[in-house]
Amino acid sequence: SGLSYTKAETVTLTFTSGSLTQATQSLTVAVGAASKLAVTTLAAGAAAGNAFTTQPAVSVQDSSGNTVTSDSTTVVSVAASGTGTLGGTSTTTASSGVATFSGLSYTK
Repeated sequence: SGLSYTKAETVTLTFTSGSLTQATQSLTVAVGAASKLAVTTLAAGAAAGNAFTTQPAVSVQDSSGNTVTSDSTTVVSVAASGTGTLGGTSTTTASSGVATFSGLSYTK
């Protein structure tokens, strides 16, 4: 008892015992409930006042780090520290578990 598997995928379980013929079972491990956000694409190419050349993306994940692809309702917000201003749309809604921002920039 207590066996667990943390990655959402189809796995094959193989059962063995000495010289006995082994048995197998195919099992689909489902994604758990959404419990955290993870940055999956880092913002890059920041030049003051211009949109980042690479816009950030955040995944909605379960406690094991699997993207919850069934989530298309979570609203994600972004804020910036510092003395400048974050420009662009600072909220977006996840689509298939991924919230991709667009038009973000930083001006000081």
